[in-house]
Amino acid sequence: MKKLPIFILASYDSDDEFAKKRLFELKIDNELILEYLIRQIRESQSFSEIYLVGPKKLRAKFSKKCFFIKGKKSLEKNFKIIYSITNRDYGKNAQIAVISSDIMPSANDFQKLLSVLAPFLDNDLILICAETKNIRVKKGEFFLKKDREATPVPYAGGGDFFIIRPSHLREKLIYFLTKILRPIRKIVRKRGLKGLKIFLIFIKLIQTLIRFPWLKKELILFFKTFRKYQKENLIFKEVEEIYSKIFVKEKYQKPHKSSCHIEIINIPSFIEDIDTPEDFEILKKLKEK
Repeated sequence: MKKLPIFILASYDSDDEFAKKRLFELKIDNELILEYLIRQIRESQSFSEIYLVGPKKLRAKFSKKCFFIKGKKSLEKNFKIIYSITNRDYGKNAQIAVISSDIMPSANDFQKLLSVLAPFLDNDLILICAETKNIRVKKGEFFLKKDREATPVPYAGGGDFFIIRPSHLREKLIYFLTKILRPIRKIVRKRGLKGLKIFLIFIKLIQTLIRFPWLKKELILFFKTFRKYQKENLIFKEVEEIYSKIFVKEKYQKPHKSSCHIEIINIPSFIEDIDTPEDFEILKKLKEK
């Protein structure tokens, strides 16, 4: 399997004091969480290069351990930086991995995950999730079916590790959505998709339609899909199809096949992001056993 570059997102909201503490103070066995993550990525030997996108205060400590890129507090601007570097250094059809700085997979976890995802690297967007029964800290959940006959099961994940082919995705739409969907992201992380109100989804869809009127058909389909989700009658294949139609540029969409793959994994460390001091204490004890 060809090794991909990996980008670590280490930015945080200016009003999030715990996120700042997590990045600069919290330690596992005398190592900052970010130090641990970078060491595990390197020891896994699963990636070609490691990039760290974060505040300039991290430069002195981490510039010799990876390629340091001064990031912004805005997620939207950090994605722009990643897209730009990918296209400049790796070419227009390059594929990359992106990971948040608040999870702690081991080197072995990385090797397992990349082995599982290897058959699906022809997709332009690869996401992961896990059943909540396997996750050791409390996370927002969403209910999906594996197929039409299956019972809906609670899952979590999707945002802390993913693989993308940036030039094949609708960059401007993604930049826009990272900005307007911030309130939704906070609700989902705490309460899951069930915590969302239909009117909030509707308002965000109207905002998106005003900015991208050519997406009318896809966004109407998304709204219908969300309604289906609320009735707990949505299957993974339908989610992959709608993500593909919305996020992948039309010229790269495959006839009769989605360009998005969502993998259900049994490696909880990629889903267990550290959102609270309680999360940290639980995961710290597990790591130090």
